[in-house]
Amino acid sequence: MRTDIDIAMGWYESQRPGLGIFGSDRQCIPFGIQFNPVKFKVLAMSKSAMVRARIEPELKKHTEDIFQHLGLSVTQAITLFYKQVEARNGLPFNVVIPTTKTLKTFEATDAEKDLVICKDAEDMFTKLGI
Repeated sequence: MRTDIDIAMGWYESQRPGLGIFGSDRQCIPFGIQFNPVKFKVLAMSKSAMVRARIEPELKKHTEDIFQHLGLSVTQAITLFYKQVEARNGLPFNVVIPTTKTLKTFEATDAEKDLVICKDAEDMFTKLGI
């Protein structure tokens, strides 16, 4: 008779000093739970595959600072990204190429041209005709 029902994967917050979200002592750690009618146990997630990539040093430093601020290691962040790609069967964000009109709008606003300044939301809706 099979006693193991399922494996659940997720994240839990660990009390590790100085590594947590916004300076707290909490850190998100990946885990797996094996359910059993009598007892359950937390399993270590086996990691045997390796990912290697070349990335700009400044981008790497900046994103690793963000990960640390969120209480994530680089490995945890990459795993989270992979899990989201798997769950969505695609990238977890839209990847688009701006149209010519959008690029021209970006250039104009960067040059502070054709800006519409509004006093508040009501003024903005009035100017938009909404």
